[in-house]
Amino acid sequence: LLRARGLDLDWIEVHVARREARPITQPITAIVSRRDAIVPQSIAVDSVSPRVSHVEVDVPHLGLVFEPRVWRLTYDVLTAP
Repeated sequence: LLRARGLDLDWIEVHVARREARPITQPITAIVSRRDAIVPQSIAVDSVSPRVSHVEVDVPHLGLVFEPRVWRLTYDVLTAP
């Protein structure tokens, strides 16, 4: 299906491998949700970068902006020393 749409899967695989070869070294807080139907949790979880903190919330993708816990987490991360 992807090849039929003109996507080169070999090219994508090479670039993903390159990205994973250089883990992100800055601290990252990743908000993930099993109910997210737009960005699946399997894609949202960074298992390569050592400084990623994953926080799971129970809301769908479009509900993230209305979730008080997401706002609190964002505030806490941005104001941390």
